[in-house]
Amino acid sequence: MHAVGQLSQSKPNSRFLKVKEWLFSFRPHFRDWRFWAIQVLVTGIAAIHDIIEINGYLPHLGMLYFLPISLFFLPVAYAAMNFGLIGSIATATCVVIITIPNWVFWHDGLERFGVIFQTAVLIAVAILMGQRVDREKSAKQRAKAYATLVIKAHEEERLRIARVLHDESIQTMILLCRELDIVNSSLSLLPVVKEKVQEARKTAEQAAKYLRDFARALRPPILEDFGIVTAISRLLTDFLDRTKTEGHIKIIGKERRLPGDLELAMFRIAQVALSNVERHSGAKNVDIIISFADKEVTLEIRDNGKGFTPPAHEHNVAVGKNLGIIGMKERAELLGGRIEIQSSLGTGTRIKASIPLSSDATA
Repeated sequence: MHAVGQLSQSKPNSRFLKVKEWLFSFRPHFRDWRFWAIQVLVTGIAAIHDIIEINGYLPHLGMLYFLPISLFFLPVAYAAMNFGLIGSIATATCVVIITIPNWVFWHDGLERFGVIFQTAVLIAVAILMGQRVDREKSAKQRAKAYATLVIKAHEEERLRIARVLHDESIQTMILLCRELDIVNSSLSLLPVVKEKVQEARKTAEQAAKYLRDFARALRPPILEDFGIVTAISRLLTDFLDRTKTEGHIKIIGKERRLPGDLELAMFRIAQVALSNVERHSGAKNVDIIISFADKEVTLEIRDNGKGFTPPAHEHNVAVGKNLGIIGMKERAELLGGRIEIQSSLGTGTRIKASIPLSSDATA
């Protein structure tokens, strides 16, 4: 009996939890002013409908009496597109409740049936549109999650390759340089042989430097050890030394460490932006601004190069030469941020990445 009693209590509790979860799903929408603006619009349409009925307007135009009810499709459709099934069902329910007095007191016979039928169609439309929007949102969320996993996998592979280069290839080249130094100093070599050994030593040293730079580009240890400001400062310094251009970095706000995925995304955005400047812009000056605010961090890269005309749509970017723009936007959007690009021919380019911070987004 005791076990049966527990089972009978679990079912109501389960139903209660489902109802509580369903009601809780409305909370984000209750905080959105647009949701309440839709309900005000519904109330306004219902008031117009009641005024028409009470004052006997359009008495001889038959089905035009149902025109106000048709207007309810507008707020229901808007609610579905912005809030999904929950928003459309809530708005349709509001329509049903607020129009009950109208078809109860001012319609009878076929007119009442027509109003009820039109309301039923409205509910069906609300359900269909809401479900469609929810499916599309779910598909976008799955795509976003997949993109996050792909980027994470790429970064993990970059880290693995960087470690292999550092632990094996670079160390091997350093060892080779030392062995060549020993050969060069311990034997009385012929001048020609000595020269060849010295050349081989320089080649090995250059190869080690190239591998070290490549490993740093794959996964800069300075980013994990010292943070985004130091890492981007080093990135800019290397860029200025390599391209013989001028520039500086400016920090606004209180510098602090950020979550690892956010710092990595900012570093990659700066990396791609500077690469585009080096390959395409011909700029003589490049400045970077990092701004720390309470709820947002921004990264801005400015150059005085030849500029370009930003494509109006991302599809045009994909089929053009500026594929790096897509990568920057994807990294920012995966963290809830955005990329702004301002450029025109002859005026240089300004790229600004803005990424929101959670309340505990400090390291």
